[in-house]
Amino acid sequence: MDSRLPRRPATGASVAVLLDTPWPKLDAVDCAAAHPLHLSRCTQRAPQAIRDPARRTALRRAARAGGVTVIDPAQGVLLCSAQTILLSCV
Repeated sequence: MDSRLPRRPATGASVAVLLDTPWPKLDAVDCAAAHPLHLSRCTQRAPQAIRDPARRTALRRAARAGGVTVIDPAQGVLLCSAQTILLSCV
């Protein structure tokens, strides 16, 4: 894997790296359909949900070196609106 990411563009646009989302224990849709009132049965704790920790570490390092923001879905839930994307811990 190339350890470099592009630096911030000359336009001043913000750049972010979105890390992989954690993997569910089972098929998420099927599990939610089978347990709509007990969704905790469908969850999986890290580190089991993180499939490639070495890749995540390499992406974090490359992003830091390039001054790029890292968004890690494993740290919370992404909340989106027309103007902003937040990372809200759960």
